[in-house]
Amino acid sequence: MKSTFHKHWVTLLLTIVVTCIPTLPPTLGNGLSNRVPVVTFLADTFGRSYQLPVTTFDGKPMDIASAHGWRVLYFWSSSCPCVRACETTSLVPLAREYAGKVTFYAVLSDGFDLGKTPAELHSDVTSHHLPYSVVLDRSHAVAKELGAEVTTQTYVIDPSNRIVFSGAPDDSRQLLKSTGRTKATKTYLATALKEALAGKALSNPHPKGVGCIISW
Repeated sequence: MKSTFHKHWVTLLLTIVVTCIPTLPPTLGNGLSNRVPVVTFLADTFGRSYQLPVTTFDGKPMDIASAHGWRVLYFWSSSCPCVRACETTSLVPLAREYAGKVTFYAVLSDGFDLGKTPAELHSDVTSHHLPYSVVLDRSHAVAKELGAEVTTQTYVIDPSNRIVFSGAPDDSRQLLKSTGRTKATKTYLATALKEALAGKALSNPHPKGVGCIISW
């Protein structure tokens, strides 16, 4: 009797434990790593809040996750050819097209760039002629929160603070390597923004791409 009672409670306990363990989200590929988490799963299913703390160039703290409206953020570097290619073909044109509707942020998490003097950083940023802000992720908290490992990794955040897109903005880097010209034939971010703002399901929310490793 005692043995049967013991087995019954062990079986019940195991059932509760297995039932209560959440299924972990799948991972995404970005060309160099497949460890980028699907943040939409965490935000939507579990309602997990998250922070994306950065500082402006004049030292003011801000949290991109607390901003309002549609937002696009991507990981930036002054020395990465992938960044310049994607800015030319997608990021800058889209920022101008969606001005007043979507706020763009270039997030600097790379240790090499962060080690530069303020004057050097200012010169680097100015040379890119961006119509939006470059913000500093000095603690790498944003890169760690989003699981970003390469520059140009791009995220779209909706007004409800769900991350609905994460991946490459386009295929310009691949074409630059193969043809030597800066162009794009697959405009992942442009398509995602058009679909998202129209209230449609995204046809390709996690496109694979390549980029330069973010050094910490």
